[in-house]
Parts: sequence; structure tokens; C-alpha cells
Amino acid sequence: MVGELRRRLTLSNHDADGVAHALDAREALLAGFDALEPAARVRLMAGPGFDTALEILHAELPADAARWKSQADATLPERALPEPLVDGNALVAEGMRPGPRFKVLLDLAMDAQIEGRVTTRAQALELVRHAATTLGSPKVDKA
Repeated sequence: MVGELRRRLTLSNHDADGVAHALDAREALLAGFDALEPAARVRLMAGPGFDTALEILHAELPADAARWKSQADATLPERALPEPLVDGNALVAEGMRPGPRFKVLLDLAMDAQIEGRVTTRAQALELVRHAATTLGSPKVDKA
């Protein structure tokens, strides 16, 4: 759909991406925004196209759009995720090898941070260590 719009409207790649993000966010809102876990809701609010999706939905479902906007304004007025308590460098410093599990571990830590289950770097690292053990994340031998 976005490809066809891009071609017909001669949108730039940037503008076409914006339309795609807005349509994706619109679909996510309609698919059950209220049923999402808190971290997933915040990630959607912080994602590209969220506010544009709300503008589109205001024409379709004004009451729902107003409620979702009010929720977003109260929960995440700046529409940005918080600065992560841990990052990939922290995982490497813990002796973990970079790989596909890094994203899983970092997402887990960010979700816990968003939901208030961890509030310090030490708590986030402990959560990641525990999850890495549970997930079987490979460790580098510290000699």
C-alpha cells in the first residue's frame, strides 16, 4: 500500500517511511492498544508514526483517539524511551559475547526499566545476568 502511495504521490523515501510508520502504528492501536503489556504500550508510544497515527484515527474514531492521546500524554509526554540503564557495552563488560541474544537481554532490561521493576544499573545488570543464565547466553571466560 505504501509503495503504491509513494509511486502515485511521488513521495521521497523519508516520507514513504513516515507513512508506513504511521499506518503500522495505526494498526497496532486498532489491534488492541489497551490490551498491550505496559512496556509494549510505551514502546509503541515512543515509536515512529505514533502521533501521526493518532491524528489519522481522530478522523475515524475520535473518542478512542482522544483517550489514547490522553494516555500517551500522561505516560510518555516526550514520546521517547528512557536512557537505558544497561547497553551492549555493559553486557560485554560482564563477559558476554555479542550476538543475537544481546537484543533479547537488552529488550528485557528496557522493559523492566519502563515498568519500574528495575531502577538502577545494578538491578538491571542483575536481571540481565539471571536472564542470560536462564537463556543459556554464552559467557567469555574471565581469566
